[in-house]
Amino acid sequence: MNKIFQIFYITSYSEDSLKVEESVISAYRSIVDIIRDVKFNLTSVSNMDAGGYVRIEIIKKIKDADLIICNISKNNSSSMYELGLAHAMNKPTIILIDNKTRINFDIASIRYISYDTNSLPDSIINHLITSITTAIDKPDNWKIDLDEKPEKSKSKSKKTIFVSYSHKDTIYLDRIKIHLKPLEKKGLVDLWSDTLIASGEKWKDKIESALESAAIALLLVSADFMASDFIVDNELQPLLKSAENKGTIIIPVIVKPCRFLREPSISQFQAANDPTNPLCKLSEFEQEDIYEKVSHRIEFAMGSD
Repeated sequence: MNKIFQIFYITSYSEDSLKVEESVISAYRSIVDIIRDVKFNLTSVSNMDAGGYVRIEIIKKIKDADLIICNISKNNSSSMYELGLAHAMNKPTIILIDNKTRINFDIASIRYISYDTNSLPDSIINHLITSITTAIDKPDNWKIDLDEKPEKSKSKSKKTIFVSYSHKDTIYLDRIKIHLKPLEKKGLVDLWSDTLIASGEKWKDKIESALESAAIALLLVSADFMASDFIVDNELQPLLKSAENKGTIIIPVIVKPCRFLREPSISQFQAANDPTNPLCKLSEFEQEDIYEKVSHRIEFAMGSD
């Protein structure tokens, strides 16, 4: 008898929790239809009935699960406790968090899915389908590194950030550079974009060198970005390979409407903003807030205080 792939959903109770759970169930059903050669089972903490022993049963479910999906919106203490157990057991874990919850420093540098409470289920279901699919195929990408040593972190204290963008979206590059300038001054990062290529230099060699050294990649995603053969073939593909082989952090920022959610190769990475609300649709204040969140996410990835 073939093993059943066990998915355990841990929910944070809030007024939106039922809608989120419905999205998880819908994504699960889509996965069952897509991957027909694997048997799946989804269990939710919300429908467990174990009397006074529910905590013990939850721990057993986490232990037996092949994949954990955990909603920690509102920083619910029970969900945070169970998330800690999942990480301690080295379980591949997809974290969900709504866009109204302040993300604490323990979570900021971990891969997670942010969703808009005002546009459920549209803001989450496609991300869930892509994330569950990739977690089944490559579970290690959804685990935390329990073997990371302090010396390892220290040796990587300064990282190169590669910005991939269409020249038609330069206005967004200019603004993100402003927000990341303090991190450059603190010596935490080197920010690289093709604007650093001097006249007469071998530009392709410079780009390849920057790609090779990049620890973080910012993708300023738009229709122009996705239509560029050069970006897709010469920047995006090497970055995706680096993410898989070297753990390069990929942070998409959706600047204009595009097919981001329908491109599994990049939508598997958590975007800095809601893909249905690209930067061009936001007010100046809202755009600045997104840039600050990107800077904050990178700063914690650097291990800065």
